[in-house]
Amino acid sequence: MSVLGFALPHCLVKGKTMKANQRFSKWLALPIFLIAVMSSGQVKATTFTSTQSGSWGSAATWGGAGVPACGDDVTIAIGHTVTLDTTRCANNLTINGTLDMANQYLNFQGTTFTNNGAVTTSSGGQVQLKGVAGASGTTQNLAGSGTYHTIALNIMANTTVVPAIGTTLNGDVALDIGFESFNGTPSAGTLSLTNNLLVNSTSGQSQINISSLGTISGNGILKTQNNVIITSSGAMTALLEVVSGTTTSNGNLAAITVDSGATLLQNSTITESGDLTINGTLDMNNQFLNFQGTTFTNNGAVTTSSGGQIQFKGVAGASGTTQNLAGSGTYGNIAINIMANTTAVQNGNLNLTAITIDSGSTLRNLGTGQLTLSGTVTNNGSILFNGGGAACGDATKILLRSSVPGTQRAWSGGGIFSMTDVDVQDQAGSAAITVTGGVNSGNNGSNWSFAACPGTTPTPTPTATATATATATPTATATATPTATATSTPNPTPTPTPTAAPSQLLNIATRLRVQTGENVLIGGFIITGTDPKKVIVRAIGPSLAQFFNGVLADPTLEVHSGDGALLASNDNWKTKPDGSSQQAEIEATGIPPGNDLESAIVITLPANNAGYTAIVRGKNDTTGIGVVEAYDLDQAANSRFGNIATRGFVDTGDNVMIGGLIIGGGGGGNGKVVVRAIGPTLGNFGITGALQDPTLELHDGNGVLLVFNNDWQEDPSAAEVQAVNLAPNDPRESAVLRSLPPGAYTAIVRGNGGTTGVGLVEVYNIQ
Repeated sequence: MSVLGFALPHCLVKGKTMKANQRFSKWLALPIFLIAVMSSGQVKATTFTSTQSGSWGSAATWGGAGVPACGDDVTIAIGHTVTLDTTRCANNLTINGTLDMANQYLNFQGTTFTNNGAVTTSSGGQVQLKGVAGASGTTQNLAGSGTYHTIALNIMANTTVVPAIGTTLNGDVALDIGFESFNGTPSAGTLSLTNNLLVNSTSGQSQINISSLGTISGNGILKTQNNVIITSSGAMTALLEVVSGTTTSNGNLAAITVDSGATLLQNSTITESGDLTINGTLDMNNQFLNFQGTTFTNNGAVTTSSGGQIQFKGVAGASGTTQNLAGSGTYGNIAINIMANTTAVQNGNLNLTAITIDSGSTLRNLGTGQLTLSGTVTNNGSILFNGGGAACGDATKILLRSSVPGTQRAWSGGGIFSMTDVDVQDQAGSAAITVTGGVNSGNNGSNWSFAACPGTTPTPTPTATATATATATPTATATATPTATATSTPNPTPTPTPTAAPSQLLNIATRLRVQTGENVLIGGFIITGTDPKKVIVRAIGPSLAQFFNGVLADPTLEVHSGDGALLASNDNWKTKPDGSSQQAEIEATGIPPGNDLESAIVITLPANNAGYTAIVRGKNDTTGIGVVEAYDLDQAANSRFGNIATRGFVDTGDNVMIGGLIIGGGGGGNGKVVVRAIGPTLGNFGITGALQDPTLELHDGNGVLLVFNNDWQEDPSAAEVQAVNLAPNDPRESAVLRSLPPGAYTAIVRGNGGTTGVGLVEVYNIQ
């Protein structure tokens, strides 16, 4: 920078008289004023360009024009090497030649740092990105595709650094985000990836270090090549792509893609909060991976030399969510643990050491693929395998195999095992597992049994005295919540009569947690035909204590007509509201409640598509698990249950909604029914907190899953459901049409991803 100077008047130098002094005083004030004005303004940065190799502190390096200061722009020309002689600073810096750091610091305080040449040192050095003009909280740009040799780039002082398009850090660079100098003290800093940034270790090893106050964010991709180590204790939200070579991870990451031929080596327990795609290799190195993304895709290999475990903990660590397990890659010595009420969906082949499914969690495969085990399966939640989707007994099977043919793998646990269209070989254990429509390929333990598909061997028609089989039918670990929205009386289209007279609905029972207000247990049913129908309606609570904790201690029961009028009520089943006894009448039905505090009503109701509602509450607003049931006591009458529905609050775990039904009567033929799970539509009727995305499972009396449906349009029977005018109003709701042989069945309604809310389960007899 130039220096402003001036000469004193000759008369002042020579010491003239006071009069002369006074004569020149005004003239002297002018340059002093100019000095004040010029020094108070901002001096424009000078641009220095190297003219030869040399020391940064030598004017000769810059053509004799002086030495660059902190506010000056600097360019190192091609072919020149400029060596730092002490800690220096600069405004904008462009390196087309070589900057030798010589174990010194460079405090970069400009807008853009561009390296198209080389930043190197023989013994260490650090470029500190400290904000524009050294101001905290500013943004600086990083550009160029030059090399770095044993150099640290340190983003600090609350600075945000944005790489330009095509920026590459070649060499063996340490990219430090959020550190204060070499002492390692955290200092907030952000690498904002508006564009992609490639860290390419062309020699030695590169490092990416994120402090507890550091952040890597943005929609760009952080790409790594060759030997790169990432150590993170801060926030990493950008996508990491391992392009080639081996990248070692120490700390938490977001979404990850491992390209073909590349390896991600896990050096510690990490939490992975985004989707993970492996086209190369994930070496878990005997560590835990807490997967909290949506989809885990392995088209390459997940391996370890000595063990490792992938924990499915729900999307973003949220309980009750659904995660996908996809790809056709291999797994070696890896265990999977499904926890936190998570549903893991298998898509493809899995080769696993062991599987653990915690209570409330689910492993589901409703397609194809092979599960090969080199260890055990422990299931305290649910395993839902159905190789044929909707069609039982078809040629498509899910294969269960051992990694060593002839060596059995043990299955244990007290959870639900629902297996349909599964080909099993070399499996054993202590859990009792029934495979429906499957194949026994040999060397399986006695705990595995194989049954025909429903309808292959008709079961005897039950009578109404089937001892509340529907109450115990909710054997699936779920809990029902009813809905009295049997208001939407359908007009189903009759279907041709089969050879054997069709069966009909003889009983409906729904179990759920009975709450208060709008979330009590409400069962609705419609009676079609012309003759009055004699029914028994029951409210069960204490009898469930042998199966569940937290049962409804003292249920009360009301039966209402379609217009809301109260037709009958009961508190304790042996006596009527007026104190008279009804014990003999109830016992004569053959299905009296098992506890005196439970409620029952025998009533004859008009038919002609009349709708009725049964409401179960806890006495004195108590809450707990309860069941509402309705049984047909006069199967010979020219009337039948045309529709039965239950509304209530669908919770999680044991408190989902479970509807049990019995099909029988007629001539022993199949009964054709539509089963629906309704949620969003309830909001149209003023019901708050409706279940936004219900799922539906239909099980037979042995607990075998017959069908699973999430959105009704995905089921093969969707066209038939529409044809009988029973299509749900919302595509997120569930519905299936099935022809079922006489027997007991269970419909389970859950919230997709563990969500909760008021839901409705419905069964329509359409024959």
